[in-house]
Amino acid sequence: QEYHPETLGLTDNNELPTEHGQELTEMIAATRDKMGLTKEIGCAPQSYYLKKAIDAPASLWGLYRDEVIPKTTFFDGSVLLLQTEVFRYDLLSHAPLIRDDILAVAPFNDTVVRVEQTVLGSTILQLNAMLNDKATYMYPLPNFVLIGTVEPEQDYDLYVHDFNVKQVVAELQKLLPPGTNFDPVPTPYTSTKIWLSYVQQYWPCPGKSSILPDWIPTPKSIAEKMGKEDDSTTTMTVSIVMGIILGVIGLVLVRLVYLLLRYLCCSGYTTLTPEELDVFTTTKVNNTNGEYDDTFDELSAEEEEPYHINQLT
Repeated sequence: QEYHPETLGLTDNNELPTEHGQELTEMIAATRDKMGLTKEIGCAPQSYYLKKAIDAPASLWGLYRDEVIPKTTFFDGSVLLLQTEVFRYDLLSHAPLIRDDILAVAPFNDTVVRVEQTVLGSTILQLNAMLNDKATYMYPLPNFVLIGTVEPEQDYDLYVHDFNVKQVVAELQKLLPPGTNFDPVPTPYTSTKIWLSYVQQYWPCPGKSSILPDWIPTPKSIAEKMGKEDDSTTTMTVSIVMGIILGVIGLVLVRLVYLLLRYLCCSGYTTLTPEELDVFTTTKVNNTNGEYDDTFDELSAEEEEPYHINQLT
């Protein structure tokens, strides 16, 4: 790699990297790790490109319109008008995706806002045409992408990103009766989190299991409930605590299995009458010929009273 050392006041390339430059590089890397930007979240099946037409193969916008939004957020009866300036980079598949890759695509984390309920489909189609009547530097893309299937005679909930609320409302007022008021309502969805959710759920890396059921606690889910999902120290602490708890549970289970097997294999018993027990513990032997006294055969069945051999101490 060629440098121009004179620009930095250096005599030659051998002076690079400088001590301060190396310290800065290490600080940036440590900060990225602390913010969770280097955490692997999934593997893209292919690369998707920002400046490809919506219906072109490998279009980032086509992916977002046809896969990401339908699978992560809105249901039937909703329409999203998305300005094509909100995404800023390609989504590449040359390596496992990390959080920073998603932030490169959607860096602004815009909140999705519901502009109005029950907007007639024909009005939305007119609004889309008005928003796209000017040239765009993102050619061949329009200024706004319409996400959702729209039938002219049906009503829909209309959503946009908070950055575009004023622009969309201003155009929508031209199509509705004078005096129509709007009260935009923010939703829990944001542009960056929508991408993160999609990649984590639908793009697991080969050889790695898919997402666990929601009811199973994980270090990540616990950290998210604590509001510290981006704090690597909290996530690591939770992981250690969960590891200790699981270790204790494992030891308890091993002990229980051992005791159960010992009981099944080694706790057989023999039912004896009190007389038999007495004979068993004081085995009488004939000193003359060394033969055992066969007392057991002389006992009457009517006199038997069950007695468990395990009561011996």
